[in-house]
Amino acid sequence: MTANFVKLIIVLNFRGLSFLKKLLRMTDIQKNHVGNPLLVPGLDPAPDVVLTKITEAMDELTRHDSLTDQLKASTQKLDTMEAYLEGVFIDKWAKQTQNAADMNAEKAKLLGYGIKGENPPEPPSQDNVPVIGKIDNNTHGQHTLFIQNFLTGKVALPPGISRIDIYGQTGGTQPVDLAAMIANGGGYLGEATKGKFVNTFGSQNLGTPEYYFAVYIDKKTKKPFTVSKVASAMMT
Repeated sequence: MTANFVKLIIVLNFRGLSFLKKLLRMTDIQKNHVGNPLLVPGLDPAPDVVLTKITEAMDELTRHDSLTDQLKASTQKLDTMEAYLEGVFIDKWAKQTQNAADMNAEKAKLLGYGIKGENPPEPPSQDNVPVIGKIDNNTHGQHTLFIQNFLTGKVALPPGISRIDIYGQTGGTQPVDLAAMIANGGGYLGEATKGKFVNTFGSQNLGTPEYYFAVYIDKKTKKPFTVSKVASAMMT
């Protein structure tokens, strides 16, 4: 009689596991190979080489988690500071200025306050500048930028502006302006829609800062009109 042989098909499924759990599973398999070297002789790459990579990944994951925690703590701290300072200027200083003796519209404007029913005072040397007010990085592998107008605080485009272009740079030195970003290897990412832009990135960039500029494009010339200040967030 002729024996029937069934071909052995080995499977290994990491689907649905976090990277940490994958690493723990991989470590177990690596140790099993080391403990039973004759079962699969001549593994390529060798178990000791793979262990080195697993250890490096573990260390990088630990560093990434630490940076993520630091970034979240910093974001919460900035939110608290922003709320406090807005409360000081809007709820306290503005009211105290309004109730000051001999206060009038001219004096209030001199101090930088607006008058109800009139246009808000323009900041010095700035007019219709886009502002990246917030970068949400709570979604893994994704940044969501929220852009608004400096003068109005709203997402609506000012007159004469056709769109908002977004430029980005991954890692490296923080650019001082758009030209420096392009010189550093950064470039055009896309166009914001209704004051919002979503940038997605791969796992190879985790733990790296991404720098952004928002650019108002002139409707007539089709060229950049004004550029925001640089904003950044860690890739998580």
